[in-house]
Amino acid sequence: MLRIFHSLRQYFFHTGKFRQYLGYAIGEIILVVIGILIALQINNWNERRKQEQRFLVTLEQLYTSIKEDVDLIHSFSIYQQEQIDWIDQLLTEPEHFRPEQLPFILYYLDTRPRSFSSETDYYLSALEFNPNNSRQNELAKQIATYINSQVWDFEKDEQWQHIAISPMLEAAGIPRYPLSFSYSALGHFEQVDTTFYTQENINTIRALLNSHPFKTGLRALKILKQSYNVASFANQQEDGRSILAAIRNYYPDIRLRYDDVGIIGSALPTAYTRSIPMQLANPQKGIWEMDVELGNGTVKFRTRNSWNQNWGGQGFPSGNTVMFGHDIPVEPGKYHIVLNLSEDTYAFKKIEH
Repeated sequence: MLRIFHSLRQYFFHTGKFRQYLGYAIGEIILVVIGILIALQINNWNERRKQEQRFLVTLEQLYTSIKEDVDLIHSFSIYQQEQIDWIDQLLTEPEHFRPEQLPFILYYLDTRPRSFSSETDYYLSALEFNPNNSRQNELAKQIATYINSQVWDFEKDEQWQHIAISPMLEAAGIPRYPLSFSYSALGHFEQVDTTFYTQENINTIRALLNSHPFKTGLRALKILKQSYNVASFANQQEDGRSILAAIRNYYPDIRLRYDDVGIIGSALPTAYTRSIPMQLANPQKGIWEMDVELGNGTVKFRTRNSWNQNWGGQGFPSGNTVMFGHDIPVEPGKYHIVLNLSEDTYAFKKIEH
């Protein structure tokens, strides 16, 4: 047996067969290794692509949530400026207001923006970024810094407790009427119970408005609201817009993730029972359009047949949207409506028959 093996070895070695077969074997091994490396590379590429897709989906949810935060703070700023203007009128020309509305308005001035829970923190926790991707890491860090710098719990600010006119009203025997910042800011004083206050209460209010301590309290309240609009609301809006710009820089095709938008209001046949759907004309820019016949009355825009996300305004036939804003007064006719949620605008173009 050994002699046979030795003879075969001599045959392969001397005829060059051994080196030839060894070369074949090495070539096969190299091809197998290259195939494995290619397969691993393709798998890694697929995983990175899937991770990038998951990242972008969550990033769009983050983008939408941050945009909602900015829009809501903007509406707070508008309504608080309205309160500031009312304080000026009360100090200079209190006769501008109807006497029976004075107690409601004074208690309303002590209301402040409602605290709310932003969904941005939740979406950030769900953001699956690649630890080896420096751009994703930096973007996630910027968003986290933005969230940590925001203040959503306005009701716990102790400054409001020390600068308030409600204690003076109560000390004068004026009963408190339940009012909320987000609702009463929409001009719903027409719906209050005007029999709640007596003529004696109204006379007491007039006397208070002429007293130095009460005027001083109104001025202090005005200063507090002005500082909030500048130091808090303005900064929060600026921070939010800078993060939105950073996200758009990373992902230029980013879009607002609203699945449906509709229009609702007294100027529609459906009134306030349900929304009439609009059509998404441009997903990237968040442009919604529709043709509709309107009567006398008002309209608003909202999502998912819900009031959790709604936009109003004051201009007609065009204007800027305000989250939780005033109902938009419209004139009768058939209109082509364009709502641009990325630029916060709306327009009603009359369709001539």
